[in-house]
Amino acid sequence: MSAAIAKPLSTRFLITLFIIVLPIFIVIRWDSSTWLDTQIQQAASDAGYQLTYSDLSVSGLSLRLQHVHIQQQQNTLNLDSLEISPSLSSLMSGILGADIVASWLGNPISASISSDNDLLILSNIDAMVDVSRIEKLNIPAQLAGLMHLQGDLVLQQGNGLPHSGKLNLTWNQAKAGLAQPEFTLGDYTMDLNSVQDATQPWQWTIAGGSGVSLQGSGTVLPTMPDPKQWLVNGLIETKIDNSNPSLSMMMQSMMGSTQAKFRISGSLEAPRTDIVR
Repeated sequence: MSAAIAKPLSTRFLITLFIIVLPIFIVIRWDSSTWLDTQIQQAASDAGYQLTYSDLSVSGLSLRLQHVHIQQQQNTLNLDSLEISPSLSSLMSGILGADIVASWLGNPISASISSDNDLLILSNIDAMVDVSRIEKLNIPAQLAGLMHLQGDLVLQQGNGLPHSGKLNLTWNQAKAGLAQPEFTLGDYTMDLNSVQDATQPWQWTIAGGSGVSLQGSGTVLPTMPDPKQWLVNGLIETKIDNSNPSLSMMMQSMMGSTQAKFRISGSLEAPRTDIVR
């Protein structure tokens, strides 16, 4: 009985201590920036990351970093800014968590992060991305439009693999082209949902479009921490209307029709498309 009670009591004590001590450090405001910088760098190093930033500031219960550069082996991430604050919703549930607000290439990204045993929970994900600002896309085309990602994602802390998730991605006012995004595609919606068995592929669907309409579904197998290496499979039906005459003629000359069905395979980084006859 004592063992069963000890863990919740310890959690409540840590939360209470966190709430009491953190404001004291902030209010007293002796030169705590050096202490904070040491703690942040130590935490990043322990997690296997190299972290640099141009400025560190504290406002209320929020910690803000400017011009952040995060590197792990060959992977790098640059953020305009990163703000971290205690997640009050998590604290009310007896869980230590943090709210994250970041700016990436001028695009706003936010989420709540908490931990449950060996799982890392990312909830209330909300990211708005201007596609034209993304410089490195591994596709032979120029894209434009506004992408909006929302949902929740649970990761395994030990290996970083996805455990479960429910994500929705919309791409509004989508455009594409070879030298410039000259073809109007329309608005698209894509959903990605896990199943109860974490070892099984996740399900995806895509629909929408006006100039180029898409309708498809399939699976994604998240076997690696890096999403670019996830294996993808499925079918997509596409149809091009007369609002894009050049694109319609191009597809007509290549496939003899302005509509076709494609089989998708390979990985998200290097997808393969084959026409289904």
